[in-house]
Amino acid sequence: MKLYLWLNLDAPLEVEDPVGYRCSSRMQAQIASLAQRLLRRPQRGPWHLLGGQEVELDFLVPGAVEKGIVPGSRALPWCPTPSALSALRARGLEVGSVPSLDVLRSVLSRRFHAELGATLEGECFVTTPDALREALAHDEGRTWILKRAYSFAGRGRKLVQPRAIDEGTQRWIAASFASGGLQVEPKVEVECEFSLHGYVLEGGGQRLFDARVLEVDDRGAWLATRDALGHELAAHEREALVREGSRCALALASAGYHGPFGIDAFRWRDATGASQFRARSEVNPRFTMGFF
Repeated sequence: MKLYLWLNLDAPLEVEDPVGYRCSSRMQAQIASLAQRLLRRPQRGPWHLLGGQEVELDFLVPGAVEKGIVPGSRALPWCPTPSALSALRARGLEVGSVPSLDVLRSVLSRRFHAELGATLEGECFVTTPDALREALAHDEGRTWILKRAYSFAGRGRKLVQPRAIDEGTQRWIAASFASGGLQVEPKVEVECEFSLHGYVLEGGGQRLFDARVLEVDDRGAWLATRDALGHELAAHEREALVREGSRCALALASAGYHGPFGIDAFRWRDATGASQFRARSEVNPRFTMGFF
């Protein structure tokens, strides 16, 4: 069975601005480079969601030259944005039921993660300058991470120190409020990052897969994914990760979402040197690198 995966990795940008956004040639090149990396790896991902059928997986990259597409084949978008659905249907590919754009706008925003409850002291989602000042006043001596509502893969984020915010950062903050708000988090010493991926089924059911270790760069962009070995997650950490994954799946279903999703987590070291576990650092209602 042939299965195509449309790699619209820039989906959050389109969801943020569905009318004005266009995938740039630079973004297309970055997606094409990632597709080549994925094609060199053994795959065991999206077809788990097709009842365990063996499939021949092919990646479709926005803007790339395509050959030999088999009309009538099954296709999955990385995230079912309007442009992704239009592109797949124009190629004669079969796309199943997907959530609406309004639902995507709701669950892809970092506000959705924040409304599930803070998982670090001082973490919050803000939409006004006054709220941001109040959040940073929690500890003006430390470094904070600001993430735009629809940021992803290390994009749309800044490290700030409350007493040293320059004019350029102030303009960036103002633009962030205009585009949906900011997630505010204290910067902590991360020891290891993890992910859990799964699927929210129509009707509210869920499937969760194995925990993975994420390797990312200093900005949070993906480098590699591998299975988490037994010793890499303590039993209580694995239980917390699965519990949070199931809880997120229920919340996504309640919001009207169905489809692939993942959550990120990490182990970090506090000021005393003790290890702590953050069972949910992000919610990603789309395919994620955890599937690969």
